[in-house]
Amino acid sequence: MTSSTDIRVRYCEIDQQNVVFNMWYVAYLGEAWAAFLEFRGLPYRVLASTGTEV
Repeated sequence: MTSSTDIRVRYCEIDQQNVVFNMWYVAYLGEAWAAFLEFRGLPYRVLASTGTEV
């Protein structure tokens, strides 16, 4: 099973060498995970409202 999502890198997330600062990787992973759940028909807000920890 595969899924993909586009994540736009903002200017504030890059350093002077135009490389994404590694602190942002976790935020990108969170965005990708939420998009994957949505793709599978399990939006994060629904899981959270049922008390499921994600």
